[in-house]
Amino acid sequence: MASSSRAFSLGYSLHIVGTYFDGAAMIAHVGAAAESDLKTLCTEQLTALANQGAPTRFHIRRVDKALAESDLAAVNPPQQPDDYPEWVDKVLAGFYPKCEASEETLHAYSVGWYLGSWIENANLAAIALLLKDAEEDNTHIAEHLGTLQTELSEAAQGFEDTVAGVGLGAEYTETLAGVLKHIQEAPPLNDPEQEALDIADDYQEVLYELGVEVEKLEKSLGLT
Repeated sequence: MASSSRAFSLGYSLHIVGTYFDGAAMIAHVGAAAESDLKTLCTEQLTALANQGAPTRFHIRRVDKALAESDLAAVNPPQQPDDYPEWVDKVLAGFYPKCEASEETLHAYSVGWYLGSWIENANLAAIALLLKDAEEDNTHIAEHLGTLQTELSEAAQGFEDTVAGVGLGAEYTETLAGVLKHIQEAPPLNDPEQEALDIADDYQEVLYELGVEVEKLEKSLGLT
């Protein structure tokens, strides 16, 4: 059976890895049909994303550690965006049944999964909003922002519902409540009262605050 701390870690880390691969896929999709300034910006954003290789590898190692501690073999990590969904499926095919053996472990996994999902999609939203600022009426960007808003809403609701359960234990209640508060502070991506860059700044601020809370949570769980 998986431990609660490793279950949280794996659920969370799967999505943080997705920030890199799903982000690259989104930017490449927009850039393929873009011209002039937007195309240049997409190239710059892909370069910036490539510099996130070290954090991505760190979270892949965390996934491998969670698998090893549950007596499961590591899964070959993704190399390209198209590899990422299959990697997630293979990891969960072995690990998720281990979580189902304990309600507490399953809740811990779900807390990590929904939190990671919200953070991944918030990061992608910040990038998409930056691209929107360069070309406001771009249909590809609008499509991505619509999908991201749905993913953010579902992750926020899933997180709220999950932390109401047994989760990671009563000692983590205050930290999880703080995380939820920050998530709920994020504005809608199509807020008519704000410019795209202002909304992106709001998300970056929320992501910073969440980073502080996640670091506290991981330290409490003994995660390295």
